[in-house]
Amino acid sequence: MNVPIHPVQLHQLLEPGPKRKAVRQALRGIPTNAVLNALDVRMDDAASDSVRLLTATEVLQVELRTAGPAKSDGGVGARWVFASKLAARKRPELFPVRDQVVCRYLADTRRLTKTGVGTFTTDIQVFAHLMSNTAVRARLRQLADHLGKSRGVGGEVSLLRILDVAL
Repeated sequence: MNVPIHPVQLHQLLEPGPKRKAVRQALRGIPTNAVLNALDVRMDDAASDSVRLLTATEVLQVELRTAGPAKSDGGVGARWVFASKLAARKRPELFPVRDQVVCRYLADTRRLTKTGVGTFTTDIQVFAHLMSNTAVRARLRQLADHLGKSRGVGGEVSLLRILDVAL
């Protein structure tokens, strides 16, 4: 998952300090075994486990997205891509890999806006819906089987990573 990282981002995440502490705290709020397809995508109850988990994912996204220098000080422009890819690495069964290609594909207009598709809070719900759909999961399993047989891919590739590639 190639993504540019600014030295200040690296420093803030690896060296003791408030950003590292906030990111670690956010990660502790998300179980390591959390899976996206287990979320209740209806979101009827604000106190539900699914809503709490989605809230925790948003907290982590914000913490990662705000790491690094301000844009006026040479900050990285695509911080949300950095946040997406790092979160996907830390919680691979919960966070999809999002970048402009994926977000534009999900948006009917193919344009990204400040609200709607292309924002984390909307995209995570779209991905949760896709991953909880029986037909989508069956097709992803077929793709995973085909990938393993035709490409000789060793080990288990998660269905969420297969969806990332398919999108």
